[in-house]
Amino acid sequence: MSLTKNLVAGILVWFIAAVTYAEDTNQQILEQLKAMQKQLQQQKAEIQSLKGQVDQKVNAQDLDAAIDMSMDDALFQGKVGGVNLAKNTGGLSLSGDLRIRFQQTDIDSTDTTSEIWNHRLRLASVYKVGDVTVKVGLKTNVGSYTSGNSAWDGGSTGDIGVDYASVEMKVGKDMTGIFGQQKNPFTHAGVLFDTEFRPQGATLLMKAGDIDITAGVYNMGVNGSNTEFLWAVQAGMEITENLPVKVAFYSYEDSDNASDDVDTQVDIYASMKLPAGNIDADVYVQYTDNIGADDDGGATNGVLGGDETDAMVVGLNLKDGKYSGGLAYISSGMNSMEDATNDGDFAINGVGVDVEGYKLSVNYALSNAETIGFTYRSVETRDGTVEDEAEILQVNYNIKF
Repeated sequence: MSLTKNLVAGILVWFIAAVTYAEDTNQQILEQLKAMQKQLQQQKAEIQSLKGQVDQKVNAQDLDAAIDMSMDDALFQGKVGGVNLAKNTGGLSLSGDLRIRFQQTDIDSTDTTSEIWNHRLRLASVYKVGDVTVKVGLKTNVGSYTSGNSAWDGGSTGDIGVDYASVEMKVGKDMTGIFGQQKNPFTHAGVLFDTEFRPQGATLLMKAGDIDITAGVYNMGVNGSNTEFLWAVQAGMEITENLPVKVAFYSYEDSDNASDDVDTQVDIYASMKLPAGNIDADVYVQYTDNIGADDDGGATNGVLGGDETDAMVVGLNLKDGKYSGGLAYISSGMNSMEDATNDGDFAINGVGVDVEGYKLSVNYALSNAETIGFTYRSVETRDGTVEDEAEILQVNYNIKF
C-alpha cells in the first residue's frame, strides 16, 4: 500500500519540524523570561514607592499581605483578574487540552484511501470543598462512546457538550463514592474500553489492606425498549514491587429480565516496570474472556455465538526525555465484548471486534504543554469468513492549558 511510503516520508518531515520548532520555541521562551524579569523589577520599585506614600495609620502587615496575595488566594475569594466568581467557588481549578489530527486510512477490500482532518477540544473543571469533589468536563462530539473528534468537513459546527459530570465524596478513611457520568474508574489497556468511554452511574472505591477494590453499576443506554446495565467489580494488588495485578468481572444485563445476560466478562490486567537505565520502560498485558456468550446464538460473519469469546493486548511503553512511544499487539474475538465501547480507532470500517494487529506510536514533547507525534495501526480480520485489512496513520498535535 502507498501508506507505508507516506509513513516513512511523514516521519522524516515530522522529525525535522519537531527539532526546528523546539529550537525556535526555546529561544522565544528565553526572550519572554527576560522581558518578564525586567517588568517584575519595575513593579517592585513601584510597590516600594507606593508603600512610602501610604498613610502611617494603615497596618504595614495588612498591606504586605494584600500585595503578596497569590493567584490561589484570589481564586479562593472568588476573584480572578476582572472576573467575579461565586463565593462558593473557592476550590475551583480549570484546565483543558486541544488535539489536531490528520488521519489517513487504507482499506484493502475496497482498495480505497481516505484522508481527514479533525480536532478534539476538552475543557475540565474540578471543585473541591471539604470531602466533596465535583468534576465537570466538556468536549466536542459527545454523542459517541469512543470519539471526541470533530471532523473538518466545511460545515461542522464542532458542537461542545458534557463529557462527564460527577460528584465524589469520601465515606470514611478508605472509601470513596462517585455518582454521575464519570471518567472510567477501571484499569484497562484499551481492549474493553476506549479512552473516551464515560460510564453513567455509581462507583465505590475501597481499600482493604493491600487490596484496592472498584465496584459500580452503570446505565449503558437504551437496548430496544429496555435500559441495559453494566455491573462491574475490579480488585487489584501489587504481587511484588512494581507488579500490580487486577482481576475484574463485567456483566451486562437488561433491566426487564435480570437473567438475560448479554455479556459476562472475566478480565485480568498486569503491568511491570523494566530496568532500562535512564529510560522509563514498562510492559503490560490484558486478557478477557466473555464467559456469558450465548452458545445457541446465530453466526455472524461465520462465527457462532459461543465461539471466539477471548480478547487480549500485550504492549510495551518507553520514555526517554522528550521522546516517548509504544508498541502493542491487540486481538479481539467476534463475541468477546461490546463493540460500542472498545477502542474506536483499532477497527476496520468502524468494527472493532473480530480484528487483530499491531499499534505503534512515537511522540516528541515540544514543551511541557505541547507534543507532536504519530500512531500507526495495522489491522486485519481475525476469525471471520470475510477477510479484510486496514492501515491507519494518525499524526497528532496536542497542547494542554
